[in-house]
Amino acid sequence: MTAADDMIALLKDEDTVLKARRFAELPELQRRKEELMVALEEGVDGATLERIRRMARENEQMMGTALTAIRGLKARFERMGDDTEAVGYAQDGSKMAVGGINSNRRV
Repeated sequence: MTAADDMIALLKDEDTVLKARRFAELPELQRRKEELMVALEEGVDGATLERIRRMARENEQMMGTALTAIRGLKARFERMGDDTEAVGYAQDGSKMAVGGINSNRRV
């Protein structure tokens, strides 16, 4: 198996890890990719190199999407602890503030 074959297999593994949301495995995959990049410098044909680049771009897009989602969840969890005022409605339909209620809390 060549370094290019190894890189393609690794990128497929990375794709699987990302889709399965097993993010803890990403640092090890990154370490292995860095090792393979050194071996790839020795020369790869154009078609294989383009395939590797395409696969890497696709995985990078998935990582970016996952990171955006994680940041959004983090912000939401941070807001969940806030004791912000909630807005409710009186019997006549007018708005009223209901202080000290966490509107994200489920009972």
